[in-house]
Amino acid sequence: MAFDLTAFAPCVHARASDWDSLGLKLTVKPIRSKYSPGSTMAELVNEVWLVTVTVWGSGALDLDCLRIADRWFVGKQYVIEHTAELDGVVSELIGLV
Repeated sequence: MAFDLTAFAPCVHARASDWDSLGLKLTVKPIRSKYSPGSTMAELVNEVWLVTVTVWGSGALDLDCLRIADRWFVGKQYVIEHTAELDGVVSELIGLV
């Protein structure tokens, strides 16, 4: 099942107050559709964390969190079909950092 990549940026931007309170700077990359299945990503960065969230048109999602000071790393993979599941991953990310 394909995931609508256009739903990603609004979902991530909707949590702007959370990113601000955590001191994270958000950058959302444009949708890359040159290769199938297409993808988009968000980077969240501050002096403590480097986080990337990559969503593929196939519904695969990669969440990578690096705590810079001690290089503690968490990498998780999900398969999502609906925007509600994306909201859940974003909430989990907020709890992690």
